[in-house]
Amino acid sequence: MISIFRQLLVALLIAALLFPAASESKAISASRATVNGTIKRLRGRRASSGTTIPVVPIEKFGVPQLFYAKENPDLGIEVLEKGLRAAKEKKYIAYDLGVLLRNEKRYEGAIEAFSVVLGEDPTSEICRSVYQERSQLYKAIGQFEKAEEDKRRWATAFERKFGHPPSAQESF
Repeated sequence: MISIFRQLLVALLIAALLFPAASESKAISASRATVNGTIKRLRGRRASSGTTIPVVPIEKFGVPQLFYAKENPDLGIEVLEKGLRAAKEKKYIAYDLGVLLRNEKRYEGAIEAFSVVLGEDPTSEICRSVYQERSQLYKAIGQFEKAEEDKRRWATAFERKFGHPPSAQESF
């Protein structure tokens, strides 16, 4: 627990140097910011309406919702792209980026991000969902052969995890 806290603290301190505020957002200091008339302690980047997102992606686990600002989705995408370039372990940051790009209907970019996940660790726990996501994205852009190939890879990963092929109810 302490080592995760230290990693997060170091990452947050480095963030100020690596991620300058974009013109459409405000950098939030470690001290205080006014949100809806009350003073809050915040750390991150704030979209114009007040949504705060982290300025540093985390390499050890992914939570795409943390980086989504409805008012300005490009802000979270920018943070994740910068983090992906700097990260040693890329799969969770790439997964978060892929989800945001998919939600914004930027399918080719989402496919690239999900491919980074699979390229780094094709047997990790998140790969089943990544194969499923990427298959649906390939289908959306009309690349049906690649979609079927990823569906087969998903079924293989499913069988490896659960010891049996997916049933009709478990399939997508």
